[in-house]
Amino acid sequence: MEDEAAHLNDLIDAASAVKTETRIHRVIEIIESRFSGRSVLLFTEYKRTQALLMSALIDRFGDDCVGFINGDDRLDGVTLPDGRVVSKSARREDVCEAFNSGGIRFLISTEAGGEGIDLQYRCNALIHVDLPWNPMRLHQRVGRLNRYGQTQTVEVVSLRNPDTVESMIWDKLEEKIANIMAALGSAMDEPEDLLQLVLGMASPGFFEELFVGAAAVPKDRLAGWFDSQTLTFGGASAIDTVKTLVGHAQSFDLSGLKDVPPLDLPDLLPFFQGALEHNGRRPKLDAGLLSFKTPERWLDHPAIKRDYKDLCFDRSSRISAEGGLIGVGHPLVTRALDQADRMESVLSYVNGLSSPLLLLLASDRVTDGGAHVRRTALGVVQDEAGPTVIRDWEVLKLLNGLEVPRAALDKTRIDASQMQSWVREAKLAAAAYLPKLDLPFSVPELKELLLLWPLELASKA
Repeated sequence: MEDEAAHLNDLIDAASAVKTETRIHRVIEIIESRFSGRSVLLFTEYKRTQALLMSALIDRFGDDCVGFINGDDRLDGVTLPDGRVVSKSARREDVCEAFNSGGIRFLISTEAGGEGIDLQYRCNALIHVDLPWNPMRLHQRVGRLNRYGQTQTVEVVSLRNPDTVESMIWDKLEEKIANIMAALGSAMDEPEDLLQLVLGMASPGFFEELFVGAAAVPKDRLAGWFDSQTLTFGGASAIDTVKTLVGHAQSFDLSGLKDVPPLDLPDLLPFFQGALEHNGRRPKLDAGLLSFKTPERWLDHPAIKRDYKDLCFDRSSRISAEGGLIGVGHPLVTRALDQADRMESVLSYVNGLSSPLLLLLASDRVTDGGAHVRRTALGVVQDEAGPTVIRDWEVLKLLNGLEVPRAALDKTRIDASQMQSWVREAKLAAAAYLPKLDLPFSVPELKELLLLWPLELASKA
């Protein structure tokens, strides 16, 4: 813009004139009035705000009342009651343990704590000190408290200036989301699951573009502009999609229903243990609780710690505050799945398998058919009648009972032609079985993923 330097200097002068932060004072007021005597989790996007909050909480409630989580485990610019400005450092796992055990009353986190940590054991109060431009990140923040083991209703307070365009967009967006949730009320009992599903349907960058674009719109035209920009978000197609996905079910708890795979978190444990061992780790399993040192190649996410103690893969088992429940969606499991997905080995020899197992991926060559099911896995094994197809969950059950041989195999004794012949028969059996799955594929195709060959067959060759 013209005279940009002058405008920037005006902004610097205005910022320099600020001696107290009304937002910080408001946080203290909320804590004292609404959350008196309770543990409180606070989220901010900025480390500077984090330092201001920590200074204010120390001044009001004492030096040992508060901890912090950010990306580098260090916080500069913390002002103590005597006027000294200091830097503080703390490991995220130590801070989480202190918060969960009641050693500290307050925890201030940046987005580095938005995933992968469990803070529900002593806390059900959360304050959004500032708001990101994506409601999904707010959902993830609340998810630190609203999770398995929480016994109280989670109370959430969001701070924003009502006179800003940003606040007006948030008002409109919350109203829109509330209307969508109401329209979908018959589809799902659990509102958090429903909210995550709806927000996940928005295209990448949708919310950021919404907030950025609103800045140039006059306030008297903001409502109409918002409606035009969000016309497809949560519209009839979204409602139909959600109801199709959940089938008007009353909740996501489908355990015990016919045709639902009888699998749960314990069935994920053998895979995760194998992933740790593949990375040179030696996990310790004690009474269903898993402890281990995290593989170095997985330490690329701020929510992942260097070591874990007493992680649990069973919803009905004893879950400690130090460990917590783990499953699909946890950053650790995501890293294990991503690494496994990149492996290129297509042949493995195993103990405990009575026949060969061919794992196949069924998908649709037509990529724009609009179907929600894009691909599925199936296996082929051998029985007395010949090659037999088994479903993906049956494959997992079978794999969980196998053992990878430790001794080297004499590859000179392997009959490759026998393998090739069996794979051809297995693929024909899978192709014949595919129509029975009733998948919405226009042009289905099968791709070999993995061949598991019994060590006994290889030894006899």
